[in-house]
This record gives sequence, C-alpha cells and structure tokens, in this order.
Amino acid sequence: MDIDSSIMISIVNSAVFVSSAAACYATLKYGVVFDYSMIVPAHIFNSVKYLKTEVFTEKLAYKAQGTYHLAARQRHMQA
Repeated sequence: MDIDSSIMISIVNSAVFVSSAAACYATLKYGVVFDYSMIVPAHIFNSVKYLKTEVFTEKLAYKAQGTYHLAARQRHMQA
C-alpha cells in the first residue's frame, strides 16, 4: 500500500468516526436516529462513497498474477 492510499484510508476512517459519534450523540440526547448523509457534509459523504466504489474496488480487481480483470478495466475506461 502506498502513502496516498494510507492517507485516504485515514481520512475515510476519520469521517466515519466523526459521523458515528455525532449520530450516537444525537440519538442519546434527542432520541432521533439520523442518517449519516444528514450529518456528514456532502463533499465528505460523496468522497467516501467515491473511494468505496472506485478506488478500493479497482484495487481489488487485480488478479493474483497482477493483470487487470477485464470487466473492471472496461468499467474504468467507460467512466
């Protein structure tokens, strides 16, 4: 794993932790269950969603011998 990937994973973990803490606080204090998309700012929420769908699935699409999986490569080229 390179440095950029580890930094992005740290950002994702931080955003998830903050949103979880805010949701727990709101639920305990007001008795209302919030959706994460209501608490986390839109740019953070969309960044996390992008990282989950594009970055991590693309890295997992490599086969053991290091070649691209054909379907993942075609999906990446269409985007």
